[in-house]
Amino acid sequence: MPRPGQVFGIGLNCRNHDDETSLNTSPDSVVVVIGKEGHRIAAEDAWEYAAGLTVGQDLSERDTQLGPPTPPQFGLGKSFPVPEMIARLSAVVTLWPGDVIFTGTPCGRAT
Repeated sequence: MPRPGQVFGIGLNCRNHDDETSLNTSPDSVVVVIGKEGHRIAAEDAWEYAAGLTVGQDLSERDTQLGPPTPPQFGLGKSFPVPEMIARLSAVVTLWPGDVIFTGTPCGRAT
């Protein structure tokens, strides 16, 4: 796999992270590795573009991420399945082999 050209981080992908994440944690995140070029990928076809899954460490700076004012990209209550993430990202950018998508820490894992 080539070195990632693009690294995407989906912020607060679990409704409960604002309650369960302390400011000093570095939770694990499920990471999708893109295997082939794609743009405007339908959610039902998304897994065809994934080379695989791995685990990454979320090193977000929580004071900025959760502190006021909350940046719009960290809107609370978002929870997207992986195929929907791939579809939404590929609607605005081309995904390339080796790109990675940090999908967010699964619910219950950020403590």
